[in-house]
Amino acid sequence: MQVYFSHSYRDVAINSYFLKHFVLEEIPLQADQKTDVWSVAKLERYMIETTGFLSIIPRRQSDTDAAGYSAYIGHELNLARRARVPRLLFVDQLVFERHPLDFPEDA
Repeated sequence: MQVYFSHSYRDVAINSYFLKHFVLEEIPLQADQKTDVWSVAKLERYMIETTGFLSIIPRRQSDTDAAGYSAYIGHELNLARRARVPRLLFVDQLVFERHPLDFPEDA
């Protein structure tokens, strides 16, 4: 089993909480390295090679959206949707309430 881990590198405390549980369960995670450049082809390859998609989606406030979230995470989610990879999402409640069409019904 290979699970793609979609997360924000900024949120160390949130990531540590979830990673602790996956390490205990010995679930291998794969993640895209933090870069300033998006490689869609690389992300598509990850989605094809993975058997699951796990995403931690915290709130990322901006001047225009108090309930915004990472555009990169949104892009990863769209690629996972297109690849029809089973998904497990942990979404900030306010993000989910303000952007319900961005997430699957079972989020």
